[in-house]
Amino acid sequence: MRIIKLGFGAVLACSAALAVQAEELGVMQAGVGYFPEISYAKPGDTIVFANFSGKVITIVGRDGAWVLGPLANGTQTPVTLTAEMGTDYFTAYGSCATSTECSEPNPAIAYGTVEGASEVAAISFDPPPVHSQ
Repeated sequence: MRIIKLGFGAVLACSAALAVQAEELGVMQAGVGYFPEISYAKPGDTIVFANFSGKVITIVGRDGAWVLGPLANGTQTPVTLTAEMGTDYFTAYGSCATSTECSEPNPAIAYGTVEGASEVAAISFDPPPVHSQ
């Protein structure tokens, strides 16, 4: 019986270790784009988006799959990544991007599209590239 208890304890310890492996990454919007432009992450990680653009902005995933904001200048907000999230995102400006009272139900009309945006970035679920010297 004691072996079974130790085995179950080992499984719990491994599960806890896997749960702790989620990372928190930062992305900054500075008014001219995002830094970093590509965030290498995995589902379960959290990205904290910080707005230092000098304006109120909304960050929008491709096709309006997710929307963060409006974010006042100097504020930040976290988002936990899922495998189903669109990975391209952009900065939306304009009335819907700066108001919590936007009545437009279509994100492409309310915020525009990633193809037409000037400030675009991405999340990649691929391993980061290895740089050699």
